[in-house]
Amino acid sequence: MTPNGPPILAVDNLDVYYGRAHALQGISLEFHHGVLAVVGRNGMGKTSLCNAITGLIPSAGSIRLVGDEIRGLTPNRITDKGIGYVPQGRRVWPSLSVDEHLRLSAGSANQGSWTVARVYQTFPRLAERRSNGGAQLSGGEQQMLAIGRALLLNPRLLVMDEPTEGLAPLIVDQVAGMLSALARDGDVSVLLIEQNLGVALAVADTVAVMVNGCIARTMPAADLAADTALQQRLLGVTSAGDAVTDASTSPSALVEAPAIVVTVRRAGDATVAGTTDSPGEIRMFTRWNVGDPGARIQDAPLRRDAPGTTLDVTDAAPVGSTIGDVGARRTPVRVPAARYTSHEFAALEIERLWPHVWQVACTVDHVRDPGDWYEYTCGPLSVVLVRGHDGALRAFQNVCLHRGNELCSGSGAGLTELRCAYHRWCWDLEGNLREVPSRKGFGALRNDDYPLHRVQVGTWGPLV
Repeated sequence: MTPNGPPILAVDNLDVYYGRAHALQGISLEFHHGVLAVVGRNGMGKTSLCNAITGLIPSAGSIRLVGDEIRGLTPNRITDKGIGYVPQGRRVWPSLSVDEHLRLSAGSANQGSWTVARVYQTFPRLAERRSNGGAQLSGGEQQMLAIGRALLLNPRLLVMDEPTEGLAPLIVDQVAGMLSALARDGDVSVLLIEQNLGVALAVADTVAVMVNGCIARTMPAADLAADTALQQRLLGVTSAGDAVTDASTSPSALVEAPAIVVTVRRAGDATVAGTTDSPGEIRMFTRWNVGDPGARIQDAPLRRDAPGTTLDVTDAAPVGSTIGDVGARRTPVRVPAARYTSHEFAALEIERLWPHVWQVACTVDHVRDPGDWYEYTCGPLSVVLVRGHDGALRAFQNVCLHRGNELCSGSGAGLTELRCAYHRWCWDLEGNLREVPSRKGFGALRNDDYPLHRVQVGTWGPLV
C-alpha cells in the first residue's frame, strides 16, 4: 500500500465509555504501512483502543480498514476483513496442543502466504513443542503461539497488545526481531501497543503517545528516541533507562530521619474503638507515608488507637502536599519526582510494599467456576488464583517447589491440576503435592512436606 492510497487503518474521533467513565476521548490516528506503535502508561486506554478496533467493545466514531468502515461489525467479520489480534496475556487454550491451535486457525483463515509450515519455520521452538498443550508452554512460547495463530489468518493488519509483557529479555529480542522482519517483508502492517519503549522505538516507524484516553503526540520513532526530555515528560520513562542523578532523591540519600506514619480518617467517620492487641509493624518506604526526603526505612510500630496516629482529612495539608509532622504543623514537604519515576524507588516498593498489602487481582467472574484460574503478577512476583472443585477460591505462589518454574501463565478454565512443565511435579487445586514422576536422587521425599505456598485471598463485591 502506498501513501497515496487509503491508509491501512484510519481511526477518527473514536470514543469509548465504560458506564460514565470516558475511556477513549476523540482518538484519531492513521497509518499506511509498516509499524505504528502506541505507547503510554498503565490505564491510558491502550487496550481499550485494541478492543474497539477489533470489535470487542462498543464505540462511537469511525474505524476504517483500507477505506472500508468496520466500526460496528462483529469481531468475526472484522477478522474476515483482514485484522488479526494478538491479545494481552496471550490467551492460549490449555487443553489444545500447539499443532491443534495452529491448524484450528489455519482451517478458518483467509488463504495467503502464512501457513502452518511457515509459522514453524518462523518459530522453530513451536515445531519442537508441537505436541505440548498450551498450559505446558513457557510465557515466551505462548507468545510465539499467539502471534503464529494470528498470522495464520493472513491479516492485512496485525493488532498486538503488549506482546513483550512478562517475557525474558532474550525472548523480547526475538519478538522485536520478528516484528522488524514483518515490517521489512511488507506482508502485513502492525499496530503495536507496547509499554516497553525500547522495543517500540526499535521496530516502529511512527509512535503515538496516549495520555488519559487521548493521543497526546504522534511523531516519527527516531524523533522520540532522540528526545529523552520528551520521553520523560509524556511517559515518565526513557528508552535508555537514564539514571536519576539528583543526589537528594536517590535511595542512598534516604538514611537520615525516621519516617512518620499516620492513619487517615475521613471527616465524619466514627472513632475506631480501642483495642488491646499488640501494635502491628509495617516495613516499607513509600511515596505516601514519608514526609521527609531524608527519611530512613525502618520497622515502624502502628496501633490504630494510639494517640496522635489519626489525622482528620479536614485538618490535612493542602492537595498536592505530602504528610509532614502533623502535630507540629510543619510546612508540608513536596514528594521528589524521582520517587515516581526512578527504577530504584520502584524496586523498593515492589520489595517492601506490594507483597504486604491488599491488591485487586481480577474480578470474581474470572474465577467463577471450578477449574478457572488467573495469574496475577506484581513485578517479579507471581500468584495463581484458582477455583477448586469444592468451590473454594485459593491463591498460591505461582512457582514449582522443585526448580522454581512457573506453574500457570495467563488465565483460563478447565484446570484439573497444577503441573510444572519442566520436571512434571504436580499439585492438586488445593495445593497438595500429588505426583513426582522421578524420585531419583530425592531420598525419602514425603508429599505432605511440599504443599504450595498459600497466599491470602478474599473477595470484595465483584473483585478478587
